[in-house]
Amino acid sequence: MPDLKSVYSQYEEGVLEIISIAREASHLEWVEATKEYDPPWVYLAELGEYSGAVGAAYRLSGLPLNYLLATDGTILAKDIKVDKLETILREHVSTLEDDEATRGH
Repeated sequence: MPDLKSVYSQYEEGVLEIISIAREASHLEWVEATKEYDPPWVYLAELGEYSGAVGAAYRLSGLPLNYLLATDGTILAKDIKVDKLETILREHVSTLEDDEATRGH
């Protein structure tokens, strides 16, 4: 989480949005994890086993895992490391800047 928080802090709002879904046995465990990690993004919980709605929808079998989604919901990558995320974001921001420069001329 600290590496992800570092990457998140480098980008303007809207470039990278994160939603974390914690898998905790109880509400109290989730509250304690929230205090420990203090994420600056939406941090939800699905309590109990992997049989919950989120676990079933994404066929979760273990944690941690992550999905990188495009704004249209397309899965761009799964289970990527922070350095790969940084590379993808740099490319994305560069493309956005190129598009803005093209429209501006």
